[in-house]
Amino acid sequence: MTQLKFGFKPKPVFSAEDFVVSEANREAFSWITEWPKWPGNALLLHGAKSSGKTHLANIWAKKSGAEFSSDAEKLALVVENIESFTDQEKLFHLINRMKEKNGWLLLTANVPAARLPVALPDLASRLKAIPSVGLNPPDDVLLKSVLMKLFSDRQLKVPAAAIDFILSRMNRSFPDAAALVEKIDTLSAEEKRAITIPLVKKVLNPPQALNSSE
Repeated sequence: MTQLKFGFKPKPVFSAEDFVVSEANREAFSWITEWPKWPGNALLLHGAKSSGKTHLANIWAKKSGAEFSSDAEKLALVVENIESFTDQEKLFHLINRMKEKNGWLLLTANVPAARLPVALPDLASRLKAIPSVGLNPPDDVLLKSVLMKLFSDRQLKVPAAAIDFILSRMNRSFPDAAALVEKIDTLSAEEKRAITIPLVKKVLNPPQALNSSE
């Protein structure tokens, strides 16, 4: 059967059941699922791009009723990518306001609080005082599960042997996994072929263009 590609991006699934727990993320997952037994009203969740922060934030939002917003009048909030938050004064007052009203706050960032590019001393102090937990680089168990989920999000069935082949040869990061799955999906659609080890090999080892001489 021919696969048709319509040009839209797959919609990721962010349920707790779809989150794969391994040693790389077990502590972070525990913090999220053990809410509201946090030692304070806020948590800073940090990790590299595509490490699972948004997935965990969605799990917590569903559990707590939080909104992805910076509206200080809400009872529970998720504020993602705080390193790119342009109004640091606003973020400082948001943290204070949520504490005053006993609201709940989940912040996410690519790096720990001590490494954030914060110019406002009071904000830097507040962020360092918030409990934080990190997502570590993926181990093989997690990376394999991520590959399977990325293919599943695209409604693609991939043999276990092909997954293992990819895992043994790919760069060990989530962004590389996502980019590789997209390339494999694209080539599969273009060539109207199932995803097999020979097709994967073409993506991992593309033919080199021959140099032409005048």
